[in-house]
Amino acid sequence: MKRIFTTCLILAAMASYGQQGNPVIYADVPDISIIRNGDTYYMSSTTMHLFPGVPVMKSNDLINWKTISYAASVPEESDALNLANGQNAYGKGTWASSLRYHKGTWYLSTFSGTTGKTYIYQTKNIEKGPWKGTSFKPALHDHSLFFDDNGNAYMLYGAGEISLVELNKDLSGIRPGTSPKVIIHDASSPAGPNIGLRAEGSQLFKHEGKYYLFNICWPKGGMRTVVIHRADKLEGPWEGRVGLQDRGVAQGGLINTPKGEWYAYLFRDNGAVGRVPYLVPVTWKDGWPVIGTDGKIPDTLNLPRSKGYNPGIVCSDEFTRKPGEPALPLAWQWNHQPDNQHWSLSQRPGYLRITTGRIDQEVTQARNTLTQRTFGPISSGTTAIDVSGMKDGDYTGLMLLQKNYGWVGVKDSAGAKWVVMINTRGGKQVEEGSIPLQQKVVYLKALANFRNGADKGYFYYSLDGADWKPIGGVLQMSYTIPHFMGYRFGLFNFATRETGGQVDVDFFHIEDKVSFDSSKVVADKGLKDYYQSYFPIGAAVTPWSLKGPEAALITQQFNSVTPENAMKMAVIHPREDVYNFTGADSIVAFAVRNGIKVRGHALCWHNQAPGWMFKDEKGDTVSKEILLQRLKAHIHTVVTRYKGKVYAWDVVNEVISDQRDEYYRNSAWLRICGPEFIEKAFRWAHEADPDAILFYNDYNEISPVKRAKIIRMINELKQQGVPVQAVGLQAHWAVNEPTEAQLESTLKDFSTLHLPLQITELDISVYPKEHESRAAKPADSMMAFTPAREQAQMEQYKRCFDLFRKYKHQITGVTFWNVSDKASWLDNFPVRGRKDYPLLFNQQLQPKKAFWQVALF
Repeated sequence: MKRIFTTCLILAAMASYGQQGNPVIYADVPDISIIRNGDTYYMSSTTMHLFPGVPVMKSNDLINWKTISYAASVPEESDALNLANGQNAYGKGTWASSLRYHKGTWYLSTFSGTTGKTYIYQTKNIEKGPWKGTSFKPALHDHSLFFDDNGNAYMLYGAGEISLVELNKDLSGIRPGTSPKVIIHDASSPAGPNIGLRAEGSQLFKHEGKYYLFNICWPKGGMRTVVIHRADKLEGPWEGRVGLQDRGVAQGGLINTPKGEWYAYLFRDNGAVGRVPYLVPVTWKDGWPVIGTDGKIPDTLNLPRSKGYNPGIVCSDEFTRKPGEPALPLAWQWNHQPDNQHWSLSQRPGYLRITTGRIDQEVTQARNTLTQRTFGPISSGTTAIDVSGMKDGDYTGLMLLQKNYGWVGVKDSAGAKWVVMINTRGGKQVEEGSIPLQQKVVYLKALANFRNGADKGYFYYSLDGADWKPIGGVLQMSYTIPHFMGYRFGLFNFATRETGGQVDVDFFHIEDKVSFDSSKVVADKGLKDYYQSYFPIGAAVTPWSLKGPEAALITQQFNSVTPENAMKMAVIHPREDVYNFTGADSIVAFAVRNGIKVRGHALCWHNQAPGWMFKDEKGDTVSKEILLQRLKAHIHTVVTRYKGKVYAWDVVNEVISDQRDEYYRNSAWLRICGPEFIEKAFRWAHEADPDAILFYNDYNEISPVKRAKIIRMINELKQQGVPVQAVGLQAHWAVNEPTEAQLESTLKDFSTLHLPLQITELDISVYPKEHESRAAKPADSMMAFTPAREQAQMEQYKRCFDLFRKYKHQITGVTFWNVSDKASWLDNFPVRGRKDYPLLFNQQLQPKKAFWQVALF
């Protein structure tokens, strides 16, 4: 997929005035400093640990900006800036800048917490450069460079206490013989005494003979606040007031238009997208700038509308260059300083080649990650990568970069390649999707949804660039102070075992819209959504799982629930004259409230049946007649209560024996009533709710011997006109059984009944199948959810669901026997006290690799 141009997303439509919204740039452009030269505006910003640094942007209307240069484009020797020896400059690098024009020269100053220096760059041509820099110590925090009418240069800086220093003539340092002077002892005081973040972010202006100093502070329990001081002389005295307290929009300064209109340029912390610029109208009253209307920020401005959400500061790239063009469009910045020996646009023309030059164990410490801003409300990045040159242990891909990052890409493991998705959960990186890759080129997409503060990242892959499939979980993006930057798209390639591997990136496309099925993007899809054309997906639940994160997971993933225990006879009918509907009622109410179907479980079972059911008042065994009366009363009472709310019932459970030479299970029901209770139970359930679907439910259905007996019994019941209407296959399986052949034979045989089938209690143990309960052995304590067991479980789930989909005309539902690995009956069976991990969600309620084998097909 090669094109022969580089498309910077700067639309050329004619601007139309009115209804431009705030923020004016929905992207991370913080610490802005703006000046005007004639009818052209120039703006600098902060990009911290990125290289090149200190970007300069140009606009003709204060709305549509284009990056035109970087002041800091010469690398410095620093382990932190080079991501060397375990060091980094995240959240540091160059901070707030100050842009000025004085006597034909442009000046741009900044400071760095990484090097401890103050930097001043200058050029005669702000659009073409070159910029020449000088530096000195110390780093003057959040300073404002200012040239006064006397020609002298000053810096105002500090936090809380604002100081003034005079610079020497060539701006290479503080003027000899002078020392800093505190000019405002507590610049935060206009906002009150209870301050969390002391006043910083100084920007100094002179208007009609007076000096105006803008700062930001943050009162405890309040919001980011603009504080303004004014004075007749630089040294003071200064008087101050609150300039703006609205939405936390603060830090910046003043700009006017050729027409004489005034604006405050400020920014707001806007979640994961970063710190976004606002413009707020300013009027002058009694010698003070008055920001906003009645202290409020307008949602719209009488300025040209933006020509798109990507206003010249992002760029699609085909990695094809014409003679004289820069190696990389200015929208690109490296994550820290690059190693120029290990990337190239010439080794394979039309491609960005990234070669591994050292060993790294984690992507944020890897060099040569090439980045661009994300932007809101929605932005997506798409790429294609030739991975044929990767080596064992290499990782490559497309990421959403911040401390809590996520990425989709390819890993090479001993020559086998996998498409993977890495997510950050609880501060740890987790592989949440893994698909074998059998071709050289893979297409990758990352999408950032910032709409209404969603801050969610989604990842996709494609084998042809057209058919996109989601992979992994949803990245919950968050703005963190350690990185101090909005999320960025990043292209990367790094080695964990040996150097010399390479990838070739074909293109990078960035968009401000969803270019494929938006239903796959804006909603967190659950299993029920992936299987909406197949069958309902359910889970066994308890009353305690219907609140908090577990309830949210249930409603997101499932459209059917089965009470795990709350409807079993011993729980719901503990004594002959007592029914306990509390738990069952809560589950049914939850399901009805959330539009979820309910399967009832189980009306008649040999296990978890109360002892009183089989005894008379003397403690002797009851007669057949009394037992059948009790069973009828129980079924009528329970089924009638939930009539119209429970769509299906497991009426009779597990009456077929596992013994080869025994037909029915030797249960109290059978010993007292004979097999008649089976027929009666179905007829009574049908009387109580004629619309409910009535199931016979059993386990060990993959055994040909037991399966034949189940099928024989159901055929006999059907011939007698008994309303057994469907069959439930419990599916308590393990990584070693059933085999694909066993399962297909099972589904084929049950299909001969011409009744609906459901998988009613699915779980897949990570341990080999055992059928009898036993005590733990010493070796059992060493068992856990190892990578090998995870892989085996993943493959077994895939085999099962491949066949379930194949038999979708017979299978009308699949229910998992619990929600997550937090709790499972297998934690105590067959090995008492041993933890098992049989479900698709882990103990933290996050999808396991097996989830994606089931979801993506």
